[in-house]
Formats: sequence, C-alpha cells, structure tokens
Amino acid sequence: MDYMANTIKKILAISRPKMWVYPAGAYIIGFAASSYHWVYVTSAAFWLHVLFFSIVAGIFIHGIAAFFDEPASNHTTKQKLENKARVEPLGEPSEHWLIPVLLAVLALGAIFLFLQPNYPSAALFVAFLFLGYAYSAPPFRLKDRPLLDIFSTVLFILPGVIGYTQNAHELSEPFMIAAAWFWIAGTVLFSSLGETSPTAYSPDLADASTVKVYGRRVSLYIAAILLEIAALLVILSWQFFPFTLITLVFPVFPLWFLQRAKSETQVGAWIMFYMNTALVFAICGTVIFQLVF
Repeated sequence: MDYMANTIKKILAISRPKMWVYPAGAYIIGFAASSYHWVYVTSAAFWLHVLFFSIVAGIFIHGIAAFFDEPASNHTTKQKLENKARVEPLGEPSEHWLIPVLLAVLALGAIFLFLQPNYPSAALFVAFLFLGYAYSAPPFRLKDRPLLDIFSTVLFILPGVIGYTQNAHELSEPFMIAAAWFWIAGTVLFSSLGETSPTAYSPDLADASTVKVYGRRVSLYIAAILLEIAALLVILSWQFFPFTLITLVFPVFPLWFLQRAKSETQVGAWIMFYMNTALVFAICGTVIFQLVF
C-alpha cells in the first residue's frame, strides 16, 4: 500500500498540478464557446477530456521533459519533486516507473483519439500528442531551437482548439487562435527566465533553454512584444471592452524586469502565473455564464 501511494505521489509530482489549469482551462473555454446548450458541459465526454488535459496531459508533457532534460538539470528537478511530494527518491527516470507511466499515457491517448467526434478534432489531437513529445524530446527538442521554441508553444492552446472543433466541426476564428498563441508564447518565454517559474520544466531552465537561445534581455523584449500583440488582439476583438484594457498590464511585466535582478524575475514569473490563472478562470466563468444564461 505504501509503495502504491508513493508511486501515485511521484506521478502527481511529475505532472506539475499547478500547471493543469492551462491545458484544461483552454479546453473548457474552447468547448464551451462552441456549445449550443449548457447540457454540453455536463456530458461525460466533456469531463473525461477535462481530466485528460489536466492530469494525463500534465504527466505526458512534463514526464517527457523530465526524462530528456540534461542530467544535471534533471537531478535538480527530481530533488525538488521529491521534497515537494515527500516521496522516496525518484531514481533515474528510466528506472522502474517513468517509462511504463509514459507508455500508459500514450495508450490512453490512443483511446481518446478514437473518442474524437470528427476528423478535424482527431487530427488536432494527434498534433497535440506529437508536439507534447517533440517539445522536449530529441531529435526535435523544439524548446531549445530559436523561433521553433516560440511557435511550438501552440501545444498549450491546442486543447482549446480541440474542444472548439469537437462541437463546431471546424476551427475557431483565427483571431482567437492568434490571441491565445501570442499570449501563451509570451507567458512561457517570460516565465522560463525564472529558475523556479511555474512553466519551467526544471528549476534551472534559465540555463537550459530560453536564455541559452536568446539571452535574458532579448527574451524579455520578445515576451513583451508577444504579450502586447495578444493584448491588442483581445482589446480589438473581444466584446467586453473596456474591461479588456486590463490585458495591457501583462506586457509591462517583461519590460519592468529588464533592469531587475534574476531573483526578482523569478518573483515576477510567479506573479504572472497567478494573474494568468485568474484570467483563465475569469474567461471560463464568463463563457459558461453566457452559455447557461
């Protein structure tokens, strides 16, 4: 029993529970936005996908990252996870538990692929699984390649596009996809500059990917530009003006930390994480409220 409980703790730790809100929130927003009645969000298929894009997707994306990251970075990550989850040492990723877990997740993903109601959502689901692997695994390692690391953050908004397509049988409006992509790309780029940022796959990711590719100052400028474009798309296209003007706060964050110490950037990354989490919950609540009433 203790062994089983310890294994479950390890799996939950590697899935990074705080990050579940991003893919699951994106799915809820996309699915609800394309629903014609509130009963859609009470279906078993909807809630099964919410569970998949939170727990299962977290295990897959972050498990792949933990398995293929540099040994030194991976060792630090494992220590952090062990301390946080209060479990026995994880050991090498290839031993005992991580490979079987990832294979089980892939098998579950294959089952969900056949549950897709139409070809567009099935194709997008395959793209999500592929990007979840290619983002961190060789020979792709998209997160370590200039420009590709930014474009590949579409991985984190694909659940929303999948949810929308499941009901609408077509892609959502281009501006919605573009705004979401610019937003998540800027968020990931800024957050990865902090050692302990919530979107970092390892505590020293600042030395492992983004900074190595662009440098700290360039990364902050790029993040500010991406978030500014996202904010403008939301302001010009969303119906809740002038409340959408609050999105202009987000591009200020990267610029504010240009002259700040690395430790302060870490704090900023966590602040942005909580702001984004609040934003996701606000959008989810607004979309579902409109659906019900």
